[in-house]
Amino acid sequence: EEEFTRIVERGCRVIKHAISEETAEEIRQTFRSSDQTPLCLRLILGMATNAGPEALKQLPRPLSTEKLMQSSLQLLEEAHGKLFVQATLGLLNVVPMGVTYRNIQQALSLVPGVTDEVFRFWTPPDGLVPLTTIVQLLSEIQELYGEMAVLDFADGRVSVGMKSLRVAVNERYLGDQPKEEMMRALTVALTQELAEFKARNSASLAALLKPSDEAARISLALAWLTAHSGDKEALTAVLSDLVALHHLLGISNGAGAASATTVPMVTRYWKFNLGLKPAEISAVYTAAIADLQQQLRLRSNPKKKEADNTTADTAVTATATTDNTTTTTT
Repeated sequence: EEEFTRIVERGCRVIKHAISEETAEEIRQTFRSSDQTPLCLRLILGMATNAGPEALKQLPRPLSTEKLMQSSLQLLEEAHGKLFVQATLGLLNVVPMGVTYRNIQQALSLVPGVTDEVFRFWTPPDGLVPLTTIVQLLSEIQELYGEMAVLDFADGRVSVGMKSLRVAVNERYLGDQPKEEMMRALTVALTQELAEFKARNSASLAALLKPSDEAARISLALAWLTAHSGDKEALTAVLSDLVALHHLLGISNGAGAASATTVPMVTRYWKFNLGLKPAEISAVYTAAIADLQQQLRLRSNPKKKEADNTTADTAVTATATTDNTTTTTT
């Protein structure tokens, strides 16, 4: 009994909460009916301090770690909305390397039903779930499961860092259809982010190809997502994008040199995910290089672009005139 009391007190110091004797007793009773693992105690303490002792009384007995995980997710749903919790944790779970808060914001607006649940009375002009709403949910998850449950990286990425939470999220939220919806939403969000990166650095080819952690992060996530979602058209678009490919292959050392990890990955995606032979892959890149060269020529010679547009307009006008003459003659 004394040892158990010390464990509970130590746990309360970790989660930075003081508890009443009534709550401590309920924690004792609940823990005794559980698997009595450190994770069980952590979950019980988190539920008691976030939802009160009544939440513990309603838990099914006997308690396994899996039941506690599912019950804690249900508490989050009751506090924040089921679709919002499902989509946020699902989006964090479908990409192992993590995504940014901005990616989550944009993707949430594309997952069916989420914005209707969050914005019951009004909708902001951009239609995005406020960053504070997302941060509040993730902060409560850290309080409930521990700080390592949600990992914040220096480059702005965030991901689920707790294996048992990943498993519980997969079981509860990521059936075939929801997982497909979330992967599609993230693909759109990351594609838009890559387009924004290109627009910001479109002044020169050197700016586009300058080593960038941001571009490498986006390219890696896009390649992984499209390969694992089975979207062959989207995967082809990512792998044949020379800017994305350049940053993807330069991930290992940040200097644009091909890495020992991503080169086999790209090769595997071309051969096994897309089923292309070397000659077919070469043809894709030959066309991509020709297109990039054309874009660079037009960028360095705006007058030529204007002349090409004028020629095209003249051709369209001539065609229209010919069609009208033919119609009149008829």
